[in-house]
Amino acid sequence: MDTGKIRENQNYELSQLNKDYQKRKDKLVEQREAEINQVKKYYNEKEEGLRNQSEAAVSHIKGRTQASIEQEKDQGQKNIENTKKTLLSEKQIYEKNLKQQKLLQQERLKQINSNFEDQRQNTVEEYHGDIEKIQESHNKTLKDSQDRYEKQIQKIHDTNQRNLTETQSRGQNQVAKVSDTYRDQLEKIHNDADRKIDHEKTRENSTINNLKTENKKILEREHKSHSTQLENEQTNFRKQYQDNKEHHKEELTKQSQIFDEHRMGRQTQMEKSLKSQDHIFNRELLKQKLDWAEKLEPFESQKDDPFYKLIDRKSDFKETDSSYILKAYIPLYDKKTIQINVQPDKVAIQGNRSYKDETIDENRKVSSQQFQSFREEFPFEYPVVEKAIIQERDGDFVTVTIPKMNPNQKKSSSDTNLG
Repeated sequence: MDTGKIRENQNYELSQLNKDYQKRKDKLVEQREAEINQVKKYYNEKEEGLRNQSEAAVSHIKGRTQASIEQEKDQGQKNIENTKKTLLSEKQIYEKNLKQQKLLQQERLKQINSNFEDQRQNTVEEYHGDIEKIQESHNKTLKDSQDRYEKQIQKIHDTNQRNLTETQSRGQNQVAKVSDTYRDQLEKIHNDADRKIDHEKTRENSTINNLKTENKKILEREHKSHSTQLENEQTNFRKQYQDNKEHHKEELTKQSQIFDEHRMGRQTQMEKSLKSQDHIFNRELLKQKLDWAEKLEPFESQKDDPFYKLIDRKSDFKETDSSYILKAYIPLYDKKTIQINVQPDKVAIQGNRSYKDETIDENRKVSSQQFQSFREEFPFEYPVVEKAIIQERDGDFVTVTIPKMNPNQKKSSSDTNLG
């Protein structure tokens, strides 16, 4: 029997059992969560209904009490307005009577003056004393009438003022009494509503706890039953798996032995072949290097050797009104070994590289190592903004734009490395 198919069938059966168990578990959890959510929803709706009823009752009482207060205020205001109107009417009547009395006295005075004027032509001296007496009597009568009417008006004004004060006091007392009654009723309603809400919450919490306990017991029974079933299935699977594993292990051991035998034979042959080829290659390489070393003259090699030459990377540096621009040749393979350093008074390009070679013959070892470094600097005439540097790459060339600062600003000693 093919061990691969056996393992594949076993893995497939195990995955199917796991999927079936997970589906049954998820379905049971979803059912319980749905039942709990329905219970929570029912009690939330019930609590919301009670809260709305309580708020409606409180709002109704508030509205009714507020209407009573407004009605009492309106009634008090009407009484005050009526009292003011009555006082104003009486004042107008008194003023009208006073005016009529004044007019009547003036008419009488005019009539008397007219009569006296008619008689004055004949007996001025005879009736002159009578006229003065009459005038004095008239003035006295007029003054007495004015004093009497002023006293009456003052008395009426004082009486109306007392009535107005008493009316306002009664209105304020009535408003205070209604407000106290309203506050007592409102506090009683709030207390009753709070007690009802607390009672409903307690009963709801008790019901929810009972449901949770019942659901927990059901879940525990289901979990225990499923765990027992799963444990039996896992026991059978482990037994079958152990049997298949032993058979598969025996097959693998046989195949591994055969493979190791073939691998060891091929590895031995390859090691012999590689060793022979490596020996031939090293010998030929050493021979080629020695031949080239004999053919080249020492001074001629120094002339053409880059190690003895001054390196010019042909960097381009220019200045604009607002910045300095540096264009340098930095290939991607030299990106890690060449750096551009921006300082307050200059920008520098520097780098280093090394090369090492080694060859081994039968009776000797030949090695060579070279190290090369370079540095290129460009000075600044004005200070620069080191934090605003812009670096761009175009192929093997890197362009660095360095903004200028105020030319009169003092240069610092910091150093910015662009890498």
